[in-house]
Amino acid sequence: MGFHIKNGVLLNYIPDNPAKPAEELVIPDGVTEIGRNVFIGNKTLRRVQLPDGLLKIGDSAFYGCAALREITLPEGLVSVGVTAFGACKGLRWLQLPDSLREIGSNAFGGTEWLRFADPLMIGGDILICYAGSDEELILPDGLRVIAANALKRQHRPPERDVLRRVVIPEGVEEIGEQAFRDSAALEEIVLPQSLKTIGESAFINCTHLRSVNLPEGLTVIPHNLFYGCQALTEIRIPQSVTEIGANAFYFCTALRSVSLPAHLSRIGAAAFAECKVLSEAEIPVQTVEIGANVFQHTPWEADYPADFIIHGDLLMKYKGTQQTAHVPEQVRRIGDRAFEGRKITELVLPPHLTEIGAYAFSGCGQLREIVVPASVRIIGENAFGACRAAEHVRFEGSLPDCGKDAFAAMESLAEMQFPDGTVQLAEYQRNSNWGYYYRNLINRILTCAVAKKDINQVAAQMMLDCFRASHAPSTAKMIRRFADTVFMQLDKAGDTERIVCLLSRKELVTEKMLDKMLEYAIAAALKNGSAEHQMLVMRAKEELFGMKQKRFKL
Repeated sequence: MGFHIKNGVLLNYIPDNPAKPAEELVIPDGVTEIGRNVFIGNKTLRRVQLPDGLLKIGDSAFYGCAALREITLPEGLVSVGVTAFGACKGLRWLQLPDSLREIGSNAFGGTEWLRFADPLMIGGDILICYAGSDEELILPDGLRVIAANALKRQHRPPERDVLRRVVIPEGVEEIGEQAFRDSAALEEIVLPQSLKTIGESAFINCTHLRSVNLPEGLTVIPHNLFYGCQALTEIRIPQSVTEIGANAFYFCTALRSVSLPAHLSRIGAAAFAECKVLSEAEIPVQTVEIGANVFQHTPWEADYPADFIIHGDLLMKYKGTQQTAHVPEQVRRIGDRAFEGRKITELVLPPHLTEIGAYAFSGCGQLREIVVPASVRIIGENAFGACRAAEHVRFEGSLPDCGKDAFAAMESLAEMQFPDGTVQLAEYQRNSNWGYYYRNLINRILTCAVAKKDINQVAAQMMLDCFRASHAPSTAKMIRRFADTVFMQLDKAGDTERIVCLLSRKELVTEKMLDKMLEYAIAAALKNGSAEHQMLVMRAKEELFGMKQKRFKL
């Protein structure tokens, strides 16, 4: 009964006499944080005394305490969580300490205090919250930070969302995440030249925001910054910007043109997607990283004069309708989602291709055969996922570094072919037990006539992929048992090289098998004495030393 405190956090409160709960509480010294929901819905609590060392009040900590009349927030308090005092209708007296740096959304929503408090809540040089109903807001000098959520629509009276113009003074260096979120009436904002950082989603859904001058010195336009700003007709992006985040201008439906800075190195996924009238944009030569669907559903993409949208050596997107896709010779990288969902039946990849991006061919349900050039080193997550008609996958070189589910949900897959051998899959393809499916598949790879190096890579990686992907404990346990069996067979065969390769997949290694395999490798090195064995054992030690936390001596 009473207070439940652990490591300075007040986790719960249960009245000593539930039939007659206390109207006044003194929270004990030593409490540094009041956890979320601790007093939520308490209808009798009228007054609370907080300890001097309190740093944080969690989300909804006092939500719905309708009888609460007053509370003193101690100096030193740093954070008040989302709806911490929300719906405390009787709360009329409150003073914010200078130490306060963060107030969550609707922290005091529905209180009497909020109706009569100073609408500008400032702690030190940080604007914590604005809860007024002005049409124009000129913020005072001396500020350095606009806190996260500070001018978010939900802070202001619900009957009057009329804030149309905001002037931020010189000296402000940072605007926090979601600072102006959902401020639908906002039409203009004046930003200072001192501004260095803007948080993610700062202006998301400011649907009447018409134009913004971003100051020189800003280097990153973060994720979702102007997401849904449907009235935005022009934007000045300073030359100092080197990165534009994902969805930064998503659904800016009035934006017609954009001038990208010369030193821009990265554009995130869907950065200008759904900009329905955007027709003018030139990607700088120095931009080397471009995410998926950057200009999806824009005139810029629709009017692009070729089926393949290419920037440098990167194939950004295939927008053609031909069933046969011959990727141009200049392409070295295929971008994320470049062919996703396309109805291609035949694919020809260029001989110098090095990288296939995530989801690049995902959902190409009519593609029948996949030939991966020897030059390919990376295949991204789900790159060929759900290519349900594909029957053959042929690697012209060794197995690339494959992301998770690179070849997932290929229901018709009958074989995977490597330079020195073919792995037949047809007899396992309908087996619903994926653990045993992979076990048999790995066994075939181990026994088929392919080069030793490829056997090592394929077997070890497929075991590891299956082990990671298996959500059923019984399947994961079975895969580890099978890995142990493989290790023991290699031990008997004296195959040190394959032992070291398989051991490098640490997740597959049980403690018992780790000891056994290292003992074997050490014994073999002592017996043979060759430089090769010495090197292999050193490799094993380097791979596994951090895992075992003990030294092995030759």
